[in-house]
Order: sequence, then C-alpha cells, then structure tokens
Amino acid sequence: MKVVVERALADNYMYYVIDDSTRDGFVVDLGDVTNVAKVERREEFKLKAALVTHHHWDHSQGASEIRKQYPNIKIYGGDQDRIQQTDNVTDGQVINFGNIEIVCIGTPGHTTSHICYYAKDKRTQKKALFTGDTVFLAGCGKFFECPASVMYGTLNKLQNTVDDDTEVYCGHEYSTTNLKFAKEVEPGNARITEKIETVKSSLNAGKYSVPSLWGDEKLYNPFLRVDQQSVKEYCQAEDPIEVLDKLRAKKNNFRG
Repeated sequence: MKVVVERALADNYMYYVIDDSTRDGFVVDLGDVTNVAKVERREEFKLKAALVTHHHWDHSQGASEIRKQYPNIKIYGGDQDRIQQTDNVTDGQVINFGNIEIVCIGTPGHTTSHICYYAKDKRTQKKALFTGDTVFLAGCGKFFECPASVMYGTLNKLQNTVDDDTEVYCGHEYSTTNLKFAKEVEPGNARITEKIETVKSSLNAGKYSVPSLWGDEKLYNPFLRVDQQSVKEYCQAEDPIEVLDKLRAKKNNFRG
C-alpha cells in the first residue's frame, strides 16, 4: 500500500492510496479534483474509488466533477443528504479494496456524520488512518455540529481502536499552529518540542508534516491527553469532557 500526499486548495490534503499488487487506487476526499488525472498518470495506477470523510465543501465539492471524469467511480461517504456519494457507509463497515481492508469508523464531533477510514494492507501489514477533520497533527477539528461530549466519545473510540504504529493522515496542514498551542498547554512536554523541530525541518524542505504516528499523537496532541494533569491544570477543570470543551474554546481563540 502506497500513500501519495497532495496539497489542495489553501491548506487541504488529499491522499491517493495505491494497492501495490493491482495498481488500483482510491482518493481520500475531493476538495479539488483538478489534478486527479495528472496524479493518476504520474503514479501509474487506475483510480477506482473515492472516500469522503465529511460533507464540508473543501472535502466533498469535487464529487460531481470526478463522476464526469470517471463515470464508474465509487464514491463512499457517510451522509447521503449532503455528499454526492454513490455508496453510503456506516460505522464498522468494511470495504475490501484488493489487498487493502478499509474499516469505516463513525467519528461524529466535527460533523454528525463524519467518517474516518482505517486502511490496512493485508500483505504488508502497513496501516493508515485517514482522519479528515476529526484529528489533526497535534490537534482536532472544531465541534461544529456536536457538543464536546460527542467528540470526547469519538476520540476515546479512536484511542481504543487504532494501533500505535498506524500512520495518521489528516485533512489540513495546521501542524505549526497546533504545535504552538500544544506547547502553551504543556510547556514542559519535551515530545512537543521535538515535534516542532521535526515539522519545521520538513516544511522548510518543501515536504509535508504528514504522516504522524498514532502512538506519537498520544504523547503531544493535547486533545488526546485530556486525562493528563498538566492539561487539566491548563483548563482549570477535572472532568475530561469539560477539559476537552475548554481546550477547544482556548484553541479557537489562540493566535499563536
């Protein structure tokens, strides 16, 4: 399984996932499909499907256009009313794509119908989690359609589902600001300092900050650390849902 990272729009990421054996592939999110055919030719694969994480325009607006370019493409999504999808998916559903098994994980919080896609290569055991706007590198999405309690349940669900050695591919390049905020929350956390330098080096070299590793996210992402005393003290709260709610509010106002 090969994951090709491409920038889209202002700060979005799109991902092309290719089965090494069949050379068939799928794209994650459809914010801008202008270069899809170009990437397909460059990487020498056949695009068969698209996985849409949620209905926001910068992740789904290209659905109708890509169906014109690829009339037989399958577009998977979790919101029949707000995504121009061909196939609806639900929590726990498995999509088999050649040697790649994709588990659809219902992750409400940012939106009510958000889906994360957990892909595993059955041949190489490589694992990749496509998180859309649920989890970012060192951050999480705003709670647009759900209260903090729902996002708390979602983040716990991911903690209990995703293996530490899983590569995490998020929907936006927000890493620099997210890490600055994480440093404000936990100034004594050495893992945050290390990650700031790693990301800075990658971005300065014209590369990407993604992927991160799920196990590493648990060490520096404050939204996955609401049970830590340092994060509780920053938020001046003890209940983890209240901590998460206050943390999100503080991040919304953070100017870094």
